Amino acid sequence: MHEVVHALTVDMIDHPKTIEEQELATATNKLYSTFSKEITEDEYALFDSVTGAYILHDKKEFVAEFVTN
Repeated sequence: MHEVVHALTVDMIDHPKTIEEQELATATNKLYSTFSKEITEDEYALFDSVTGAYILHDKKEFVAEFVTN
């Protein structure tokens, strides 16, 4: 499911074409920015000891993880 979400959202986030895609990209940027500002590098291990909460380093991973997990 994670990879399906990537397939459906990556192009929309990178190159929004419709109003809905622009809204998705804007909402993603706002939500990602909020989470990224609230969590420091030292706190990443609290969320994922294996990957270091990689979802907070990449908007596309953030969306896929947010939707599927």
